[in-house]
Amino acid sequence: MNRNRPTGRQKRTVSGGGNANRRGSGLGTGPVGSGSRPPGSGSSPGGLPSSQRSSGGSTGGGCLWLLLGFLLGRGRSGSGGTKGKGCLSRIIVLFLIIVLLAFLVQYCSGGINPQTPGNNGNSNGSNEYTELFSDFSGSTAAAPSSDLAYRAHEPDYTVSPLAREKKTQNAASGNEIFTIMVYMCGSDLESRSGLASDDLQEMARADLGKNINLIVETGGAKQWKNNIVSSQGNQRYQVVNGGLRALDRNMGKKSMVEPATLSDFIRYCKKEFPADRYALIFWDHGGGSISGFGYDEHYPRDSMTLDEIDQALELAGCDFDFIGFDACLMASLETALVAEKYADYLIASEAVEPGAGWYYTSWLTELANNTGMSTVDIGKNIIDSYVAKIQQEALSTPATLSLVDLSELAGTLPETFKRFSQATSELIATDNYR
Repeated sequence: MNRNRPTGRQKRTVSGGGNANRRGSGLGTGPVGSGSRPPGSGSSPGGLPSSQRSSGGSTGGGCLWLLLGFLLGRGRSGSGGTKGKGCLSRIIVLFLIIVLLAFLVQYCSGGINPQTPGNNGNSNGSNEYTELFSDFSGSTAAAPSSDLAYRAHEPDYTVSPLAREKKTQNAASGNEIFTIMVYMCGSDLESRSGLASDDLQEMARADLGKNINLIVETGGAKQWKNNIVSSQGNQRYQVVNGGLRALDRNMGKKSMVEPATLSDFIRYCKKEFPADRYALIFWDHGGGSISGFGYDEHYPRDSMTLDEIDQALELAGCDFDFIGFDACLMASLETALVAEKYADYLIASEAVEPGAGWYYTSWLTELANNTGMSTVDIGKNIIDSYVAKIQQEALSTPATLSLVDLSELAGTLPETFKRFSQATSELIATDNYR
């Protein structure tokens, strides 16, 4: 197991059994915190945490093995005259127990009444709706109330005189074309809990209007909790009002933590959906400065480091209004120094994110109403709706999400950070850091 891969969301027990999981800890506990994350909405009988689900068959199985040992023990203690009959009885009992165990294992692993697998159609493009979200058979994210926005703080609009010029210029006419790219590596967040499907539904519920192109690349999960997205390979969809439009269903299986996969997605979006403004959102686990982004279940020994993200963004050749991480632990100075070369703003969490992640419906709808909205206000809407959702669901994991003006970074922090790094290195070299 690669101990440097991004860490996984873990269970946070709260009253009511809500989806109180997170995208942050669990390093070294198995595949992205295996056995310690709860299922998503609608994917678990009784709302049991995954630590209980993973051993769900062991309770019944343990009792059955005790029963088997008891019966076999009784058979051994029987008289010699009944040995043959006792042996036959034990064989029959053993057979019945094996059948029952097989039934329990299949049931606990979702083998009974399985969800319909993703559509593996041959269409590489479409000019009409190919699926609607009414066809979803997976977990369903409850639509929060319309008064979701939590607005406790006003954003800081001041800009340092040392800031560089913005890479993107917003005319603020309100009619700008805005292409938003969502790089969705489903991982075990989707295969276990359907969290990616939940967020796709949130996106589809937004009133996107005619000026927003919301493009998603899917991959990285062994199973998708809906009957649209396939686990057999990467796919691209455009989110439309109420559903998905297939753009390419037959891309083949590509690692979502390879820089080439990311850069190809960005180039595709820029070519096929040219716009006045661009944004890029990373969706999955996050490991911060050490291990970077992403856990692809098909390629479990790898993650996309910050150096590799830098490489992918350089190859893509696109300037973004903002780069966002719907993932844990990515609001670090090291991440910002990478993103600064390609974007004006970074939206990311300083700590772990609860499993629910961002709430997409409200901020996308607000942006569609005014695509000339400033990036600061877009970021505020993302943060406010996210915090409000966490509060609404009464999750115990703190909600941390920040908007950073990257244009100020190059002129204010690199030299200070360099001096800090040099001083720290000297302390370490002379063993004076204690």
